Amino acid sequence: MKPYATVSTLVLTGILSLTAGLWGIEAARGEMAELPFSRILVAKGDRDFDDDDLPRSVQSAVVRDLSRRANISERQIRVVEASEETWPDSCLGLSRGGEFCSQVLTEGWRVVLSDGRDRWVYRTDETGAVVRLAAGSNVTGSVPQSVANSVLRDVSRRVGQPRESLQIAKAVQKTWPNGCLGVSRPGQVCTQALVEGWQVTVISDRNPGQRWIYHTDSSGDRIVLAESYDSQSTRGSGFDTAEIAPLPIPHNELPQPLSRGIVFRAISSGGFAGRTYETVLMEDGTLIQVQRGWGNATDRDRRVTRIPRRDLRRFQRLLARAQFARYDGLSYGAPEGAADYITVTLSSDSSTWRYADIVQENLPDHLQQAIGSWNRIVTQLYR
Repeated sequence: MKPYATVSTLVLTGILSLTAGLWGIEAARGEMAELPFSRILVAKGDRDFDDDDLPRSVQSAVVRDLSRRANISERQIRVVEASEETWPDSCLGLSRGGEFCSQVLTEGWRVVLSDGRDRWVYRTDETGAVVRLAAGSNVTGSVPQSVANSVLRDVSRRVGQPRESLQIAKAVQKTWPNGCLGVSRPGQVCTQALVEGWQVTVISDRNPGQRWIYHTDSSGDRIVLAESYDSQSTRGSGFDTAEIAPLPIPHNELPQPLSRGIVFRAISSGGFAGRTYETVLMEDGTLIQVQRGWGNATDRDRRVTRIPRRDLRRFQRLLARAQFARYDGLSYGAPEGAADYITVTLSSDSSTWRYADIVQENLPDHLQQAIGSWNRIVTQLYR
């Protein structure tokens, strides 16, 4: 074997091993068994993919599709890997139930996208006219079947579309702040206990602009339609899907700056019970939550744990990357007439901002990402 052939083989083997680690050994074997790819283009480190060999029409098509499916801004999505492929049929090897696929070899691309946190694998033809989502860390593979069935059944009943025309575009594990799964209605009593569950986004093949967002518990026994959306309209059922315009937090309502050694702090108050909790994350990973007594003179229901160091570092990297200073001093309030919601004030070393829990889904993407990560950390207090 020639020296350069040996080097090429080793490089290709290393890349395939990395792919298997990212997407699971069995999934990687399945893709590799179909057809070998001839050439791989990979982004270096955190730089955007900039190889001119990937047609712009293909890149635009997959980014646009992911943005619609996962409700992610196109500006957040980057191509991290691309390879030329020959797919076994006109459906790119990803036929759907009852779909006719021409049995003809189809030249195209395998493209891996990332928003900096999750990855999605796409298959396309040569120009991006045909696009198929092959795999993704935020797609249906991770959500329990019982949750998927409950949500799809409810959407089908509500809109009169067959389940075959509906698909789950995104499913993310969540920790809801109360028994109402974070969707409080006027006059509704919600138990004040954290509930593990899912946020599930459903889209329609019949109308790509439609989207339904559900909050569920971990099994799908309880589901709540939090928001429905049609891109042909500026409003959904519930609150306006556009980001809410914030107002300044009154100076006398700002909390004290973080004390030395504190990485992050959350103060939540309100809800049906009207209680106030303060939760802080320390530099050594210690997580402390107390229920504040009258005049903050006493601490009750104290909970203390220490989170794994990797979780602490991951959260610190998120804080450094998100540039929260732009949100410093802003308040995203509840709609007029809303009741029994919880107000949460969050503080890092660079900013303090607050929001009403019932408008969380309408916050800027950076804030939603931080809230989701913080809520996953806080659940460790209750294990």
